Amino acid sequence: RLDRSDAAGVLMNAALRDLYAAGYDPRLLRDPALRSAYGLPHDAFVAALDRGDVPAARPLAPFAWRTASEAAPETIVALERFADALRGAGDRQEARIWRDRARELRHAGLSAWIDGAAVALGRLGWTGVAGLAVAFGAAWLVLLAKVWRGQSLLRRQARERGQRPWAASRLWVPRTVSTTEKVAALALLVVLALQAVLAAWGTADEERFRALSSGTLANADARATLAELGEHGHAEALRGLAALMEGRDAEAARAFDAAGPIGWARTNLALLETEPGEARTAALEEALRLDPREPVARWGTGREVHPSPFHEAYGGPDQVWAVPTPQQHRFALVGDWRDRIGATFTSPLQAIGAARPAGLPAFAWWTAAAMFVVLVAAIAAFLPLRRPAAVRDAPRSLAYPVGALAVPGSGHLDELWGLLLLVPWALVGADAALLAATGASALGLDAWLHAALLGGIYLAGLIGWAIEAQSYRRRMRQLRERKPELAKAYGLRPAPVRTDVRKGPSA
Repeated sequence: RLDRSDAAGVLMNAALRDLYAAGYDPRLLRDPALRSAYGLPHDAFVAALDRGDVPAARPLAPFAWRTASEAAPETIVALERFADALRGAGDRQEARIWRDRARELRHAGLSAWIDGAAVALGRLGWTGVAGLAVAFGAAWLVLLAKVWRGQSLLRRQARERGQRPWAASRLWVPRTVSTTEKVAALALLVVLALQAVLAAWGTADEERFRALSSGTLANADARATLAELGEHGHAEALRGLAALMEGRDAEAARAFDAAGPIGWARTNLALLETEPGEARTAALEEALRLDPREPVARWGTGREVHPSPFHEAYGGPDQVWAVPTPQQHRFALVGDWRDRIGATFTSPLQAIGAARPAGLPAFAWWTAAAMFVVLVAAIAAFLPLRRPAAVRDAPRSLAYPVGALAVPGSGHLDELWGLLLLVPWALVGADAALLAATGASALGLDAWLHAALLGGIYLAGLIGWAIEAQSYRRRMRQLRERKPELAKAYGLRPAPVRTDVRKGPSA
């Protein structure tokens, strides 16, 4: 067994040196199955950690570190686990070294985190749209329960004036809810529309993505896939990297230049077109203005240690090129999500047509889209209309507190912060349903984490619900004291008579 053999270091070094000579780069190896098939040390390293066998993990750790990358986050997690195991064994100094090495491999900043969130929501797809639609419908019903008694009074007064209100009109809650609640409803519909755009955008062909995730772009499958990509910046940048890996430097430079303002592509262009010195430093600084976290540019300007232990060990200190983040790698297939969102506003008809789910007839899709637009426009048309004062002071039906407790955030849309509970509740709940149905989580969460997040959302909702219940009781008491006629119209008991010993009874 390699983790016990005295020859483990010699054999593993030879294998990884061959991997480098064949043009492979662990930073481009994003397929876990291929990582195992290539015999990289990660699986044996993790197995030793799972057994709690620190002596077996120790000789494998340097090789697991050299082949770890952000492209495979589990490889960095394994190094962190090793650091924890060393700390538990009492070796705090070595544990600190390995913790630092793991941290140095995490180059991603806020931009990469946002890109990762967009990719995850894209994978959640139409399940996320369904979850948000359920949340919108549930919130609508909770708002209806909130204004039900107020609507009943208005309808009774209308009948007393000889009018005949349309029975279904009370279902249209924008007439009787607050302006803030109408804004919240519109915001929820906007989030739903953006999720639909991300669902259409994020449906990448996994077979094509796998062809670009084998650790090299210089094989037949990768070449064929690159030839099929569009003409956008991320595709050009990836074609440039492929040319670079095949030694076609002039073609690579043209592709990187055509890629436009993409930090890692500009970094490689700087390395190709400038010699070490002030000119290269200036060019790398320009790349960092596009992407302040680009690791090769940060290393080239002296801000960071070598970004790839694999290349430092087997290719020499200067033999390293910038590569895309895992998210940017996927963008080469489907384009940048920002461009797709922007196109939704600049070319809405084209964006709506492009978002149609596979297998759904065009007529059904355009009908649904038209109904959605009409709903948004109708709610927006009611924004300037103030709700009747009688509804603002109305008692609530029993269904309202029950619904507000069951649907976190729906009872706090009059303060907008309820959206901070309602939207995550919809998306995490949709992902939990997806995990239960398919065994895979688009958001990368397991069942326990789903339960913890949903539990936290419900706990926050319960706290807000309890505070709001206290406020509601106070408002009802004030209604009976200050507006006794309106309170009587709602069937509330009169305010209790307060007795002043010096002045006698008073209301």
